[in-house]
Amino acid sequence: MQGTSHNAEELLQTAERRAFVLERRAAGDNWQQVADSAADRFGLDALPNGWGRRYAYKDFSRELKRRQEENAETAEHLRDLQQVRIERMLRGLWEKAITGDEAAVDKALKLLQRQAKLFGLDEPERFEQAVSVLQSADYAELRTAIMNALEPFPEARAAVADALTAGAEQ
Repeated sequence: MQGTSHNAEELLQTAERRAFVLERRAAGDNWQQVADSAADRFGLDALPNGWGRRYAYKDFSRELKRRQEENAETAEHLRDLQQVRIERMLRGLWEKAITGDEAAVDKALKLLQRQAKLFGLDEPERFEQAVSVLQSADYAELRTAIMNALEPFPEARAAVADALTAGAEQ
């Protein structure tokens, strides 16, 4: 196969070769083994000029990229399909829900929650946690180091000790 693929048969051969390369690499072959297996399977005359492990790697990369793009498109289509389904179910429940049917309200809310999750509409939950650094070993070590460093300065040492004690009581 000389040059660039232009016709449908060559495009099909390229796709088959790339799928084979991906399969061999996934099976654990190193790049040289992948290239050799492809040469055995398709014949060197059917492979691009310069066929070898670098070309096998290039085929592998292109096939992976193609599959990633295909999967991304598929995920987008599935999200759209889910949205259509949710909207259809909501239409069926809506009249009952807005007139106060509790079961319909619960089902509609679940659908709306699913929709919000599907599109990332809800903000992440936040939580706060209080941590006292005054209890940590690092703090005790730092306090001792500060107090030792201030030993030549008794007034400053006393002021820092008072401040640290007041901070610990809060």
